[in-house]
Amino acid sequence: MRVVRLAGAPAVVRIRRRDEVTILLPAQIREDRLLTMAGLVLTCDELDELERTMTPAAMPKSP
Repeated sequence: MRVVRLAGAPAVVRIRRRDEVTILLPAQIREDRLLTMAGLVLTCDELDELERTMTPAAMPKSP
């Protein structure tokens, strides 16, 4: 799992399969926990296009 910023807001990228990626948006992170389950499923090609506009953000620490 990777945390990125989309339009200034945190988002979590979860790669489930080689050809499918889920972006949880908006990613509400409190006390290092992800509170949202709503996701947007993208293909890897769509992710490659989207990544051109992403800015990496700090990963939350795992307990």
